[in-house]
This record gives sequence, structure tokens and C-alpha cells, in this order.
Amino acid sequence: MEDNERKWKEAIGFVTKHYKENRFNPDTAWKQFARNRTLSPGIKKQAVFYRVAAVIIVLLISGIVYFSANRNETLLASIDGTVYLLPDSTRATLQKDARLEFNSRFGETNRSVKMRGQIRFDVT
Repeated sequence: MEDNERKWKEAIGFVTKHYKENRFNPDTAWKQFARNRTLSPGIKKQAVFYRVAAVIIVLLISGIVYFSANRNETLLASIDGTVYLLPDSTRATLQKDARLEFNSRFGETNRSVKMRGQIRFDVT
């Protein structure tokens, strides 16, 4: 606390020692600051390019993650009595030409399936 107070007094002392009446114009200082901070047109174009590239990359990665996580898996039986084990440990016995389709995240939130043909389930 005392150290902060000492630094504050030193800073105020510096300002009062070097301050000259009507010497500093804040408007002029802000204009000079703004002039020094302005980007050249080439740099502005590069910044826009990098922003667009970043957005495209984010969209691409998001699409890949979304579509790879939400794939459907299809099981087909070419002979009678083909047995498959589903991700939630359910045994599915498919008869010839039966088809079973489910999401790759089957069993995590729901257990929805699409079926065609004769299928028997043994749920555990």
C-alpha cells in the first residue's frame, strides 16, 4: 500500500514538474495517435483475407465433425440368421434380405432404428 502511494506521488511530481500551461492539446494528440494507428490499404486487405480464411476453416472443420459424428450404419443380411451386436449390447438377428439402419451414436441418447424385413432383437 505504501509502495503504491509512493509511486503515485512520484508520478504526480513528475507531471507537475514538467507541465507547461497550454502546451498540451488533447485534440491534436488524439489526431496524431489516430494517424499513426491507421492501417495501410494493403494491410487492411490482408486482414480481411485472413478473417475470411479463418471463417472458412472453422466452417469446414465444424462440418466434418458434425457429419462424421452423425453417420448412419446399415446392416444387411445375405443369409438367414445373421447376428449383429449393436453398440448398446443388443443382439439383432436378421433374416435373409433384412436391413437394419441406425445412427453411429445409437444408445447414447436414444435407440431409434429403421428396419426392413424380419429382425429379432434380444435386448440386454
